[in-house]
Amino acid sequence: MKKILLIILVLGFAQWWWFRDQTIHVPSHDITFSYIVKHAGRSSRNDHLPMLIALHGNGDTVGNFYETALDEFIIPARIVLIKGPMSQGRGNAWSWRSDGFFNTYGEALSEAVSSLVLE
Repeated sequence: MKKILLIILVLGFAQWWWFRDQTIHVPSHDITFSYIVKHAGRSSRNDHLPMLIALHGNGDTVGNFYETALDEFIIPARIVLIKGPMSQGRGNAWSWRSDGFFNTYGEALSEAVSSLVLE
């Protein structure tokens, strides 16, 4: 019984680890962005490809944005879809507050994209 429980726990952890969003942390602003990577045009992760960085609209999700706007993209490319940092409705959003909050996220996003390009 203990072996079965251990196997179930290991499989559960493996599933969580495999399907979790990738993240990139920007230490200068202490902000972490979640993102997913898709490959378009019959390309694979091992190919040298141009990179397209995509930001979804407010209230949307990265998965839905890809499925409705980019899943039929035929040019070989690596598509990085970055999740908005704030929850809104059933998805996420990019804030437009006037107190500099957006500037902070904009600077952090710029640093995150620079790091992603180097990976």
